[in-house]
Amino acid sequence: MNTFYEEIVEPEPEQVEPLRSALKAFNASQLGDYGAETLLITARSESGDLHGAVYGWLRFGWLYIHLLWVDPAMHRRGIASALLEKMESYAASRGIRRGRLATSDFQPGYDLYRKRGWTVYAKVPILPDRDTGVDLHVEYLMWKHWDVQDESHGKGVR
Repeated sequence: MNTFYEEIVEPEPEQVEPLRSALKAFNASQLGDYGAETLLITARSESGDLHGAVYGWLRFGWLYIHLLWVDPAMHRRGIASALLEKMESYAASRGIRRGRLATSDFQPGYDLYRKRGWTVYAKVPILPDRDTGVDLHVEYLMWKHWDVQDESHGKGVR
């Protein structure tokens, strides 16, 4: 039997779906049902303007923070901290006491995450310079553990 290889640049979602389905079926055969619960938390003005949002999921006993964004005009007002607090509180309410995320040195979230107790467990060099090949930035893989009984989760956050 011959195997033919095809490179698909910018594949459509329906081209990726067979891969996703096959891997998910294999994982389920090893782990049982492990479906992720996704969560989006938004921060809006009274008129509905988006000030910020955080998106992630709960899976394998972890909170995965995938996206966190705050409108630059709304920085330094506690919105990102409140969004993280709400996400952590939601995870804690489901018995999850640890989280993971990735951020980069050029993103403003790195200092915020550290102040909120997230620690770096890996540094990955990224974005090599075209001329020198030297990486210009670093991606930080971070995690945090918290006590599910921690009463601070959710307090002072609306």
